[in-house]
Amino acid sequence: MKAIIPVAGHGTRLEPHTLICQKCLLPVAGKPVLEHILDRLTGASITDITLIIGHLGAQVREFCKTYANAKFTFIEQDERLGLGHAIYLGLDQSEEPVIIILGDSILELDYNKLISSTQSTIGVGRVPDPQRFGIVTLDGGQIISMIEKPEHPPSNLALLGIYYISSQKELAQGVEYLIKNNIRTNNEYQLTDAFGVMMKRGHIFKALEIDACLDCGIPKTMFSTNRTLLEQGN
Repeated sequence: MKAIIPVAGHGTRLEPHTLICQKCLLPVAGKPVLEHILDRLTGASITDITLIIGHLGAQVREFCKTYANAKFTFIEQDERLGLGHAIYLGLDQSEEPVIIILGDSILELDYNKLISSTQSTIGVGRVPDPQRFGIVTLDGGQIISMIEKPEHPPSNLALLGIYYISSQKELAQGVEYLIKNNIRTNNEYQLTDAFGVMMKRGHIFKALEIDACLDCGIPKTMFSTNRTLLEQGN
């Protein structure tokens, strides 16, 4: 199974560190964030990894030369047109599934359970600052709506950055619809909007509550994640 990890972003909230170091390569508990993510994927035998690179992408390429447990493909995102666009670059037009995981959080969950699902499944959890996240509404275990970084969140149940999508082709078609019709949120083609297109076409998304989200996106959470991982011995 292929995994796509977008790591093209600048990481402005972690400046000045990210002026000289790609955000995903900042260290927590003695190794880069990206290495923690890769360890969890390869532990579930997910070794076909596509990295969407941009800002300081050469650093990501060099790091991956030292990581022996996976096969890497690198795709440059020349224009920063949003997460949906970034993921689209890594998709093919097959009905094969794909796992998407963002490069700024270390997620604890049963990866084997996630990828054995017969339906698209998205990792969710409750957060104290829902304005920073995509927010979902559920009917039972099924996701019925998603909204990206709402000013007035309807709940604090958030998308936490891991997505198992049962068909790469259907997701690609969802993003293509956004691009063709120039549908943007905050001037970007959003992954959540592509999911919304898929839902309108009958695609079913299930929610999986993950065990822990160790956020590495802002200085405060970088410190708390570092402490948690050191306490766990990871």
